[in-house]
Amino acid sequence: MSKKILVVDDEKDIVSVLVGRLKAQGYDAASASDGEQALKMIQKEKFDLIILDILMPVMNGTELAQILKNDSKTKNIPLVFLTALGTKQEGSGYSIAGSDVVFAKPFDFKELLGKIDELLAQK
Repeated sequence: MSKKILVVDDEKDIVSVLVGRLKAQGYDAASASDGEQALKMIQKEKFDLIILDILMPVMNGTELAQILKNDSKTKNIPLVFLTALGTKQEGSGYSIAGSDVVFAKPFDFKELLGKIDELLAQK
């Protein structure tokens, strides 16, 4: 059974590209346009990994991450942040509170996919 990934971002182009490329890699990918919509989806179905933007309307990525990390049912879901804030450091992203890894936009899909594979292998 393929791993289920939720992409949470208010930028439709990024969501479309990510969901398409993840599906092409064999993942079961779904999307939400803000943190509140994502939270409702997460409460209804199980996701193996969540990719989320930081700056979004209604509920931002850090707010969603805090809710997920404080809930025993979701605290172990790996979180990958995508953000236009700051600059990307060398290597495979960098960490911020509540996340497993952060990638600066624009990001390298192969590098992102490598990190996704790594995080899912650890589960």
